[in-house]
Amino acid sequence: MNRGERERANAALATELSTLLRRVDPPPAHVKDAAHGLLSWRTIDAALAELLRDGARKPRRGER
Repeated sequence: MNRGERERANAALATELSTLLRRVDPPPAHVKDAAHGLLSWRTIDAALAELLRDGARKPRRGER
């Protein structure tokens, strides 16, 4: 088994285990909410860059 096959097998196993654990012992709502909040910070740089690009493209009041 090469590295790519091993990584795919590991990912499949992780997905299967995650699905099983969610059915058997789901995380409490406050843990899920905290995880979603933390993960949203992963893309904050991209979101800010997009806002800056959008702001740079839009004409300001009085400009065309």
